[in-house]
Amino acid sequence: MPFVCNPRVRKSVQSGVRLGGKSAWYLIRLIVPISLAANLLQWSGYLTVISQPLAPAMRALGLPGEASIALVSGWLAGVYGGLAAMTAVPFTVKQLNIFAVMMLVGHNFLVESTVQDRTGMRWWKITGLRLAVSFLLAALLNVLLPAEGHAKLLFGAVHDHLELWPMLWAWAFRAARLIAMIAAIVLSLTVTMQLLREFGWFDRLAAALNPLMKVFGLTKNVSFLWVTANLLGLAYGAGLIMNESQSGVYTAEELRDLNSSIGISHSLLEDTTIFLGLGANLVILVVPRLVAAIVVVHVRHLLARQVALAEG
Repeated sequence: MPFVCNPRVRKSVQSGVRLGGKSAWYLIRLIVPISLAANLLQWSGYLTVISQPLAPAMRALGLPGEASIALVSGWLAGVYGGLAAMTAVPFTVKQLNIFAVMMLVGHNFLVESTVQDRTGMRWWKITGLRLAVSFLLAALLNVLLPAEGHAKLLFGAVHDHLELWPMLWAWAFRAARLIAMIAAIVLSLTVTMQLLREFGWFDRLAAALNPLMKVFGLTKNVSFLWVTANLLGLAYGAGLIMNESQSGVYTAEELRDLNSSIGISHSLLEDTTIFLGLGANLVILVVPRLVAAIVVVHVRHLLARQVALAEG
């Protein structure tokens, strides 16, 4: 118990709980109404209308036209919203891999772009970047991947359309579980960060990850935030990222580079595992996102140097 009773530990825990609680409350107030609106749009059928103009683009990428509904559902309601809409769309293995990469790069924009807008990169810039990268990766994969198998429904059958109140009850249950997860994760991460800083462990961790950060074009200062986003995702890691971005520890350039990187590649565990369970390929799901994240940040650096030379 000596560690727990240490005044420095108590101070770190109290500070972490205070900061984490504030961030968790902000995220809950943001996510709950957006989630409800997205689910109502999906339930009402309006998403089908919104998605129709994208159908030709889907076919041009080697995907079924109906995939546009699932894609827009993912943009608005996150990966799970996209999965719900995928139940009625037949995919080949190749199409599943292409669609999964698109969804993993671009999803939940209403929440994630709002969070990133508060952490150093304007929402329209990060949304545009993620959309561009998702379509570019899909086009490349459509050319590079061999055709595999016949199209089939991934979930075996189309789920029955729920009435309004059963749908709302199902949404409320998911929302309550999400709120509990967000609160627990944000508080634990914020307390962990405070402890790492208080006892000097953060600098050691940053130094250990510095070689990896150099590959991604990032500084060692953002290493813990990068790891958090890539393991837990933007929504769950948002509380820590928002607190840290407002702490004055990071430069504006560090935050822009970080947001560019984690906007393209994040949640390598949960979201990736979902599509693995449907039959997608692990290498295809992970490697293109990581490579794209590396390329985007280094291109940003190259363009910044060109601008500086032109102005100097």
